[in-house]
Amino acid sequence: MKLLKPLSLLLLVFVLQSCNLAPSKPGIWKNDKIEAGKREKFHELNDQLLKNIKAVDNSSIESMLSRTLLESNYKRPVELIGNHMKEGTYSLFNEYYMVNDVKDNTFKSPNTDSLDINYSAVAKEMYIAFLLPKEPENKYMITIVYGKFDYGWKVDKLEIAKYSENGKNTAELYQEARAQYAKGYLINSANDMAMAHNCGDPSEELNPLFDRNMHIFYQNLVIELNKRYTYPLVITGVSTRPQIFRVDNQDAKGGTYPAVCYLSLIDMKDTAALKKENNEVKKVIGRIMPGIDKDKKYMLYNIYNEKPNLTSNAYSYDITVKL
Repeated sequence: MKLLKPLSLLLLVFVLQSCNLAPSKPGIWKNDKIEAGKREKFHELNDQLLKNIKAVDNSSIESMLSRTLLESNYKRPVELIGNHMKEGTYSLFNEYYMVNDVKDNTFKSPNTDSLDINYSAVAKEMYIAFLLPKEPENKYMITIVYGKFDYGWKVDKLEIAKYSENGKNTAELYQEARAQYAKGYLINSANDMAMAHNCGDPSEELNPLFDRNMHIFYQNLVIELNKRYTYPLVITGVSTRPQIFRVDNQDAKGGTYPAVCYLSLIDMKDTAALKKENNEVKKVIGRIMPGIDKDKKYMLYNIYNEKPNLTSNAYSYDITVKL
């Protein structure tokens, strides 16, 4: 009888551990809803993978990848992730653990209608981590998709794509665009919508963030802009009459800002004259394009003698203006 008690205790511990390790019924768990032991192991995998990528330890990286991923072009996303990791420290944004159903020898993901993810099931057990940096204004999201295969937990997919510009995600940029439109700042509104669109699909495992209402607003805005502005647009009020041929967004100073591209008759080598002309442009640009020089940190000017195209090698003189 004395031997039965410790044996019974050991048996109970073994049964409990076995239950704890066994996959749950089909479903999806997010963030702190994931069982603590599993979550800790997943975090260790994430940390190890990022450490290997940062160290450019290719053999260690490959040891963490699935056979399917090893057979694909995985080196490019690894390289891009490594480059963006230099911009700031990445930390976990959201995470999901899922147990998929098995039907007809294929994996079926649970219903995700009430969630923001939309993934393809590649194993019965899966884990997806979405990571974001804290530092830059323009943030890129890293997506890591794991599957539990018969040879262990392995990374089956790696992605990196833009998530925010000027510190704002798609929904926030859309709201800003509507506010700018209400002020009559059409160019600002269009630039915000262009940024919102750029950030609208940060991961193939997420439902698109740029929704139907945003598409409709953006389309109507472009129609209104085309009616209002015809390019090339002469900058009236400037003695040399430079001509705007394009306004777009450009990355600079850690963010994204409007860039006015215009043609000048002044030789590119005469930088003093180009600056003088640009001082005149700055005085009238807000009248020609209301709001373009407001509600932002910087704006850019790209000055050309000839319009650039795919075949020409046109040079520009660039000026960044702090607003």
